[in-house]
Amino acid sequence: MRKSAPAAHLDLSALRAGGADAGTAVKRLRALGDVSPAAAARALRAVDYPPRDIERALTAVYRVPARASAGMVRDALRDRLVVERNAALDRAVPVSICVRPDGSLFECARGSGPAGPKPRVAGAAVSGGSRAQPAPAPAPPGLADWMSPQAVDHDWRNSYMLALLSYFIYSDALGDPASSATAFRGLMQDWGMEDVAFTEIPSRHLRAAVVSGPGLVVVVFRGSEMQSTSHCVLRMVFPSLCPDLPANWVTNLSFAPLRQRPEWGGNLHLRTHPGFDSAVEALYADVLADVQDALAAGRRLFVTGHSLGGALATLFAYRAQMHADLDVRGVYTYGAPRLVNVPFTAHYAGVLGARTHRWQNRADPAPAVPPGQPIGDDPIPPLPALVARETYRHLGRLHYLPASGPADLDMTAEPVQLAGSFSQAMAGDHMMAKSTDSYVERLFARLPQPLRDELPPPP
Repeated sequence: MRKSAPAAHLDLSALRAGGADAGTAVKRLRALGDVSPAAAARALRAVDYPPRDIERALTAVYRVPARASAGMVRDALRDRLVVERNAALDRAVPVSICVRPDGSLFECARGSGPAGPKPRVAGAAVSGGSRAQPAPAPAPPGLADWMSPQAVDHDWRNSYMLALLSYFIYSDALGDPASSATAFRGLMQDWGMEDVAFTEIPSRHLRAAVVSGPGLVVVVFRGSEMQSTSHCVLRMVFPSLCPDLPANWVTNLSFAPLRQRPEWGGNLHLRTHPGFDSAVEALYADVLADVQDALAAGRRLFVTGHSLGGALATLFAYRAQMHADLDVRGVYTYGAPRLVNVPFTAHYAGVLGARTHRWQNRADPAPAVPPGQPIGDDPIPPLPALVARETYRHLGRLHYLPASGPADLDMTAEPVQLAGSFSQAMAGDHMMAKSTDSYVERLFARLPQPLRDELPPPP
């Protein structure tokens, strides 16, 4: 009778020997036998290669399409080999990966011979010929560790980490836009979060994600997709110039007249930006349901977003606080435009004003639109008071990132700083990442040194 081929094995730690990149690690696995790309994804996740590196390696070595490799990485996050992890890295316990002739992978004891590997309990150590079960290794730090869920006042951890989330929600932030939702979910799982629920309206190019995990629920609203538009403001006057303007920019430009919202507090004078208001209306019920499902005991709720996403985050947080009786711990926005009239500003201050942190980066043009009234000023002369009260205003506390020096927290007057170049005015100071002038880079540079050593660096 023909004997089955013995299972080859490789010490798990050997995958990363010599600082090997993900592509080299995959090639080392394939040298053991007919290891499938899905099995390779599980093995590389077990030794903590980043999801994007694994996806690129699978595509390069196996010629797997990007969408398929993203799915394999996502599935690997739930595999026992990954979930239980392996003690080899954390406690230097000898543990091996074995590969069967069919290419499937499993944990095996060191020294497995032709008779076949003996099954072992993940994380079990052998000492003096007997098996002992050590205490489980501590989980790696994640989003709940990097943030300050208990904070109500401004917090540098929250400002920086929510800026990262406001960037990663964009379609092109984590690679192929076609797999952006999968990549974002994988990143959040890497950061220790248990679930991500998306609400999308493709016809209006709107997306929100509810991220939940230990002690924390974060609602992230995506801003306008910068790569898909030329910012053709002239469409307001000459529609034929920009016939293909994306729906999210139609939302941005739909700012007149202000929309009356008497049901938002029983005040007939409360008015909002009609484009932002209708976008929140479209998303609100589904996002709220996801938040209510995720808000287990002890979890704190934060809401965040950049640009258009910042405007939607602010209005959603207000509605959730006022009408769903949720306790919104903090609202953090970046480069958000003006969105309500003057009476709404005073009303909001008593609801979430102290917990709303609005970041503005140097000469970012977005906070200057729609045309409106600067904070801390008397009615714009020579406008009559009745007219001035119907101009646009910002909400919450203003934190400003100047060109140099420390950040200016809780500013009481509108900052005025001209851009040093056309690119700064049109893109650099409004970008969330991938630019030295971006929000993430400027926030990271101003973090206290101990936090820069602890928190994830800018992408």
